[in-house]
Amino acid sequence: MNAKTGIIAAILVWAAACDRTTPPPAAPPSPTPVVKPPPKEPDSGIKKMKQVQIVVGGCSQDCAEPGLAATRFLEATADPADTRPANLFLDSTTLVLDGEPLGLRWVRMWKELRRATRKEEVQRTARNLSRWTDGLTADQVRDSLTSGLKPVKVWTSEAIYRFQAPGLSWRIILRPRGLEWLVVELDRSGDETGSSIEP
Repeated sequence: MNAKTGIIAAILVWAAACDRTTPPPAAPPSPTPVVKPPPKEPDSGIKKMKQVQIVVGGCSQDCAEPGLAATRFLEATADPADTRPANLFLDSTTLVLDGEPLGLRWVRMWKELRRATRKEEVQRTARNLSRWTDGLTADQVRDSLTSGLKPVKVWTSEAIYRFQAPGLSWRIILRPRGLEWLVVELDRSGDETGSSIEP
């Protein structure tokens, strides 16, 4: 073997050694994506208020429509110990009882910060409405509640009912206030006429 052949053989050995295919190094694992929460809105300083149902009298679903409100009002007056006191069915800001504007007086008492006195007077008035049952038997009261209430006029802004029981005839006017239909006028004289709203 001459020197030239030896050099060629060495180059070929060296080339063969260099020609070994080695797999490329494995790519590093991709980083786990970081999920960022949406950016917070700047605090306005106003806290979200709990949603509440607006009621004025307090009879809520019992006053959702005028016929039901009038019926539940009479049921409450038939039993002074009822769990739904009759005052919850009254609009204490506008009530006119037998021609006397009690609501105006009660509003004035509220403004004069005589709230405890006002509350007691409203409750006493409501309790006195229960006296229609005095002298009646349980059957007479039940029959009156069942068949004694009759609609006279019912509009979207006012409803008038006549309630009759042995020895009495009431005219009851209700109007919507917030989500409730409340008693705004009660006339116990038996007069069927009268409404401040024309049909």
